[in-house]
Amino acid sequence: MDTVLLVGHLGMTGRMYLLPAEAPLPKHTAIVLDLGAEKFVFEDTRYFGRFTLETRAIERLGPEPLAPEFTTSLFAKALKTSRQAIKIKLLDQSLVAGVGNIYASEALFRAGISPRLSARKLKNEQVLQLWQAIRQVLTEAIECGSTVSLNHAGAEERDGFFYFGRASGADNSYQERLQVYGRWREPCFVCGTPIRRYVQAARSTFYCPRCQSSRRFARRS
Repeated sequence: MDTVLLVGHLGMTGRMYLLPAEAPLPKHTAIVLDLGAEKFVFEDTRYFGRFTLETRAIERLGPEPLAPEFTTSLFAKALKTSRQAIKIKLLDQSLVAGVGNIYASEALFRAGISPRLSARKLKNEQVLQLWQAIRQVLTEAIECGSTVSLNHAGAEERDGFFYFGRASGADNSYQERLQVYGRWREPCFVCGTPIRRYVQAARSTFYCPRCQSSRRFARRS
């Protein structure tokens, strides 16, 4: 039997999980695959997701941020050719796969880099700090679960593979550990300065104007 590759994208509200074959389908079910005793469900409230045989999107992806292929030299080389603000560049999935809006803001805060700074203007030390910060925030996100606690089709327990959401028995969700994202006007955990918010490429950016000041980094260097 030939192998068929299916590509699923959750969009903003998509969820993929397994249900018993006899279970009723959720209201916003977009795709159902019959797996015998169970069925695979792709549920998407706002229908922004995709489920397709087209694989070109995967072929255009950059390296996985936690994989050995994501090296500081490769990262630095890609940034040096971009005039875009570093926050916007981090959302380019051909640069590095899997860094979304939330984690881009968080990584830049940890690295002490202004989200407005042009990608090509990052110094070598900043590139290294950002590379490390990306890996740190994503590793913690995986360990703690998604920023959103999901309840698949009313079930309290994990539904099987493709589970996205708070792990069973977890004390905290990653959202409670976010340093800047969603904390507009709240005090920075490091310096107490109110967190600011502004829009870049139609996405909200959250940052600390003091901890992520370019002048502050220059004084440290």
